[in-house]
Amino acid sequence: MSRRPPSSTAAAGLVLLAALLHTVAAGVLWTWFGFDTGVAGDEPFFAYVAVGAVLLGALPAVAVATRRLRAPALVVAAAFTLSAYGTWSIVDSGLTPVDPTPFGWYLLGWPLVAVAALLVGGGEYGLRRYRRSPTAQVRVDDTDIDR
Repeated sequence: MSRRPPSSTAAAGLVLLAALLHTVAAGVLWTWFGFDTGVAGDEPFFAYVAVGAVLLGALPAVAVATRRLRAPALVVAAAFTLSAYGTWSIVDSGLTPVDPTPFGWYLLGWPLVAVAALLVGGGEYGLRRYRRSPTAQVRVDDTDIDR
């Protein structure tokens, strides 16, 4: 059963919604963890982090909307969740967070998270293409005949 790709309007809406949700979630956690007090007045830094938050939200949505790739979303979601949990466990235990915390590394290292998501997405795309290729079908058929 083949599904049609979403229309360009629906795809653009999905990308904008994902970018907005990720940015808002990152901003809420940023404030909740108390990061806003440590870097007050550093607009270039905030711009860098904001661009990263938008792109990390949009990148997986573009992969889903254009190629139906799910792996980039899993990479970004796992990195976001694990880093937020790591920072929460530090804050919840009563310790003073020493910058950068795991969530701080996630926000500072967003280019690495984006590259990891793209590489894993490329692997998913390549695997899907290989599984659909005629040579892959011949190999499967040849092994079935030998049995």
